[in-house]
Amino acid sequence: MGDVVNLGTAEERAALDLINELDEVITGPDYAFTRSALSEALDSILEDPSDWKGPIDAVIPNNRLRICMVACEFFTGTTLDVYHLDKDWTQVRSVGYRAGPCGDH
Repeated sequence: MGDVVNLGTAEERAALDLINELDEVITGPDYAFTRSALSEALDSILEDPSDWKGPIDAVIPNNRLRICMVACEFFTGTTLDVYHLDKDWTQVRSVGYRAGPCGDH
């Protein structure tokens, strides 16, 4: 079996189910991503994917940088620190939601 993830209250789970069902498109001046694509991008850069409020630290392919930047800002209210490693790879870091300006502290 997989890891157990706390999804919060029944109301939070119902809201998440509705959002996922609709899979809204998040747009900005130069992007359009589905909420599910942003969620997958965030999961791919979290130190612990079972804790979406936690810190971010990952090495990603350069072609994933834009969606990861948007996902981080959308879900955590923080921006990524970006370190270009070479022509193909980039390291990204952020304090994450919990320690950021929107955090529950």
